[in-house]
Amino acid sequence: VCAMTGANSYRNAWERTLGNRGSEFVTLVTTCKPAIANLAYSMILADSFRSLLQTIGINWSRNKVLIFITISIIWPLCLLKNLKVLAPFSILGIAAMVATVVAMALRYFDGTYSSTDDTTENMSFLADLPDNMRPSFGNVGIMGVFRPRVFNLLCMLATAYVAHYNAPRFYIELQNNTIPRFNRVVIISYGSSAAIYVVIAAVGFLTFGANSSGYILNNYSTRDILATFCRISIALSISLTYPIVFVGVRDGFLDLLRVSTDQRTASCLNILSTLILALLTVMAAAFTDLGMVLALGGATLGTAVIYIFPTLMFRMAVNNLGKDATEEDKQEAELVAFLMWLGIAIGAVGTIMEAIGGRSE
Repeated sequence: VCAMTGANSYRNAWERTLGNRGSEFVTLVTTCKPAIANLAYSMILADSFRSLLQTIGINWSRNKVLIFITISIIWPLCLLKNLKVLAPFSILGIAAMVATVVAMALRYFDGTYSSTDDTTENMSFLADLPDNMRPSFGNVGIMGVFRPRVFNLLCMLATAYVAHYNAPRFYIELQNNTIPRFNRVVIISYGSSAAIYVVIAAVGFLTFGANSSGYILNNYSTRDILATFCRISIALSISLTYPIVFVGVRDGFLDLLRVSTDQRTASCLNILSTLILALLTVMAAAFTDLGMVLALGGATLGTAVIYIFPTLMFRMAVNNLGKDATEEDKQEAELVAFLMWLGIAIGAVGTIMEAIGGRSE
């Protein structure tokens, strides 16, 4: 759509294809979606730091840990005016995920958390875990993929893979930004992410089964050295990534509030950042199920950003081309319409399943 219209942002792409009507709602959705990511980050950091503190004998409550890291780490980072210094640390996130994959695979293959392994170290690690975090396996097998709960997973994936609200910026900033080059970047990026997600999901489930936590590292003992290393890596990575995502949330609210560039003073940004972060912290304290947050975020906001908005924009862009639209453009417009309705159906079922507690069946 950006290549067809010359748009430079998600909202601009909407306005150039469908007009100003509805553009504020689009901005609201694309602001709330990264806010969900920040909410998930706060939840992960609270769980990670709590486990790390338990490793050294400090037993703070989850909310106490959350408040402490928010005030001492997240808040100062979110008040930074120049985030370019944090950009190089994005590679740390990749390294942390790869390290987590390796550690989880080692723990699965060495049977450390296997209930059939009665070695001293194994029984010691299992004894650290509450009953709802210990390995639990049934006899459903492959037929489990036909259960309604699979829609919860699909909605979580909508959150895991969503970066669509930043697509215009990625396309514009890409050197020699042709559609084939952009497609290549997307395929490589999403393919690499998918490989990591699949391995973590598979190994985590094969290790802990039905009791796999929404944040899988919660399943591992606080005395497990490999798990501790992963928690440190993930916590550091998310801490440095948090403000990069947060800027998008803050700028979105500034746009919704129609705050002009001249009015965006340091004090204005600091006050708004503090208010948004306070709200996110309260929500992170209220919600403890990371899987639920990701599933609902994907089922609602993710469905809109991934399936609905792009489809409406693309179909209108093709329609605006009139006789200049190629047969390939028309066929693609029909295909994306099908994908939109499929996405809406998946999101609707996923939302219903979360609302009735489908993941706890």
